[in-house]
Amino acid sequence: MIHKSTIGKICLFILLTLSTGQLLAAKYEPLVVVADSYIDLRTGPGRGFPIFHVVEKNEQIRLIKRKTDWIKVKTLDKSGAKEGWVRVRDMHKTLDTDGKAIQLPKQGIEQFNARNWNLGFSGGDLDGAAILTVFANYYLSPRISAQLSASQILGDFTDGYMGNVNLTLSPFPEWRVSPFFTLGTGIIHTKPQTTVVQAEDRTDEIVHVGLGTDVYLTQRFVFRMEYKRHTILGSQETNEEINEWKAGFSIFF
Repeated sequence: MIHKSTIGKICLFILLTLSTGQLLAAKYEPLVVVADSYIDLRTGPGRGFPIFHVVEKNEQIRLIKRKTDWIKVKTLDKSGAKEGWVRVRDMHKTLDTDGKAIQLPKQGIEQFNARNWNLGFSGGDLDGAAILTVFANYYLSPRISAQLSASQILGDFTDGYMGNVNLTLSPFPEWRVSPFFTLGTGIIHTKPQTTVVQAEDRTDEIVHVGLGTDVYLTQRFVFRMEYKRHTILGSQETNEEINEWKAGFSIFF
């Protein structure tokens, strides 16, 4: 039989455990001070939601949670606290209670705009043959990146591989659907599969121009569509022109 004092100790232990758990699970909701002229509060996380309140300069607000490019906040009005949504970019001038600028981690489209590397895989058509490509972009600036790519060519009559290095220009990096232009050079190696006539393998220099678009999806994922016009600089009197169409996915960091 369990002694009553033991039961009391067990109940006390459970209450203390629950209380500690609640304290540990408490949300971290920092308090900040508005340093701009004012901040608009909307009823939801989007520009389509109406503005229902304005927070004046030097007023304090509490940060509750973040959703993509919006933050839910709570005012400390004595007449009644109000909860609403504020754009992240409107919060960059807010201060902590010690008067220091707060640092908000980049998320969503902000991360996409500030990416340094982009790694991906794509597939498509190269003048009637299937082509599979892996690529990596390093962003020298938000608008300019250097890219390396390696491709496997799988055709009915010819197999091969291709390697390219190029520069990519993205004139509108802040757009969720961001177009880009590309210019580069590389090599292409082809191996004919025919057995009727003996044909030699070829390795030629290749240059290209192209265009495409990156579509930011969610988290760190991007969908890419791309077209390139290649010119094979062979030993023949006339250069050969081939078209490449591809689509694929990438991740950025």
